[in-house]
Amino acid sequence: EEVIARGGGFAELRRAGDLAAAKRAIPLELMARVAVAGPPPLVRARLLELAAAGITHAFFDLDRLAPAEDVPALLAELIP
Repeated sequence: EEVIARGGGFAELRRAGDLAAAKRAIPLELMARVAVAGPPPLVRARLLELAAAGITHAFFDLDRLAPAEDVPALLAELIP
């Protein structure tokens, strides 16, 4: 609560150890606009759209993305 009251963002909430509060701080509408999921060609196309809109960084949940040995090839396929 203190972090939010100070205007702190997701990273500060996470560092403070309150991941649930950090997740609540992200508006659902924002997630719907910037989250990307689907088969590789769709993800790549959406990443290109986001890059054209000025997005410069992407977060990939590597634990859920693919088996560890497949991650490098998958990322090479996804990242424009």
